[in-house]
Amino acid sequence: MGWAVLYRVRRLWTVLVMVSVLAGLWQAGRVVLPAAHVAWTWWAASEDPAALARLELAERVSEARIGQEIDAAVAQRDLDLAQSFLALAEAERVPVAPARKAAVKALEDGQTWESTKAFARGAFIGDGEGLSGMAGAFTADVVGIGDVRDLVREGWHAARGEAVDEILVGLSAVGLAVTGATWAMAGTPAPVRAGLTLVKTARKAGRLSAPLAASVGGLLRTAVDMPGLKRALASVGKFELSEARSAALAAVRTERLAPLAAMGEDAAKLYRRAGYRAVDDVLASARSGPEIARFARLSEVYGTGTRAVMKLCGRGAILLSKSLAHIFGWLFAALGWVWSVASAAAAFGRWLARVTPPRRRRRVPVEACGAEPALP
Repeated sequence: MGWAVLYRVRRLWTVLVMVSVLAGLWQAGRVVLPAAHVAWTWWAASEDPAALARLELAERVSEARIGQEIDAAVAQRDLDLAQSFLALAEAERVPVAPARKAAVKALEDGQTWESTKAFARGAFIGDGEGLSGMAGAFTADVVGIGDVRDLVREGWHAARGEAVDEILVGLSAVGLAVTGATWAMAGTPAPVRAGLTLVKTARKAGRLSAPLAASVGGLLRTAVDMPGLKRALASVGKFELSEARSAALAAVRTERLAPLAAMGEDAAKLYRRAGYRAVDDVLASARSGPEIARFARLSEVYGTGTRAVMKLCGRGAILLSKSLAHIFGWLFAALGWVWSVASAAAAFGRWLARVTPPRRRRRVPVEACGAEPALP
C-alpha cells in the first residue's frame, strides 16, 4: 500500500512539473515570438530601402509630428521641405490642417522672383540652388560652357600657385566627355550629364560629404589622367581655351567611366523624382555611390516625399538602424524556444509511454483467422 501511494505522489509531482514547464514555455513564447518576428522583419527589409523606410516611419509618423515639421519648414522658408512633408502626409494618410496647407501655398506664391534669380546664378556662376538654379547650371553644362568655366577658374588658381580642387577639375573634364556623347547620341547620356552636374554643384557649395568626396576622388583618379589634366590647367590659366578643352578630353579614359556614370545616373533619378534639395541632402550624407543608388530606389516609392522621409529617418531610411546584436539575439532566442518546446514534448511523450499500461491484445479464435477446424 505504501509503495502505491508513493508511486501516485511521484506521478502527480511529475505532472505538476510538466504543467509548470509548459506554462513557462507559453509565457516565454508570448514574449519571444513577437519580438523575433519584428527582428526578422527588420532583417528581411535590410536590402530594401522602401521597406526599411516604412518600418522607420511606423515609429515616427504622426499628425502632430508632421504638423510640427511643416510649421518649422515654413518658418525657415524652406518651400521644398514643406511640400515634401505634405506629400508624405498624403502618402501616409495623415491629415494636415487647412491653415498649414494655406501657409505652404502662400510661401510658394512668394518665391517666383527668387526662382528667376536662381536660374541666372546657376547658368552664369554654376552654384545655383533649387530647381531653377539647377536648371540654369545644367543648361550651361550641357553645352560645355559650365565645364570650361570651371576649368578656367581652377586654371587661374594653378597659374597663381594656389591649390587646385582635383575633384572639381576631374568632374569638369568628365563632364566635357559626357557632353560630347550627349550631342553625338541625341541626348541619351543626358541623365548622366545632369547627375554629374549635381555632384559638381554640391562640391562647389561645400555640400559633398567627406566620405563621398573621397570615393569620387578615387573614381576620378581611375578614370582621368590627373597629371595630364593638371598640365591642361596651365593652358587654361593662359586663356587658351580650345587647347585646354582638347587636353581635358584627352585626359579622360572613357572605358573607365562606368562607376561615375552610374553615380551620375542615380543622382539624376533622385533629382527627377524628389527634387534638387533632396539630392543636396543625399550628397551631404551619403558615403559612396551605392548609397546614392539606395536613396534613388527610395525615391521610386516616396517621390517628392523622399526629403521628408530622410528628415524623419536619417540614414535609417536606407540602412539597417537596429543593431545586429539586437536582431540576432531575438532570432536565437526564438530558436532556443523552439528547441525547448521540442525537448519538453519529447520528454512528455517518453513519460506518457512509460506510465501508460500496455494494451492487451485480444485473442482471436483460430476459426476467425481462416484456419480449418480440427477433426473430432
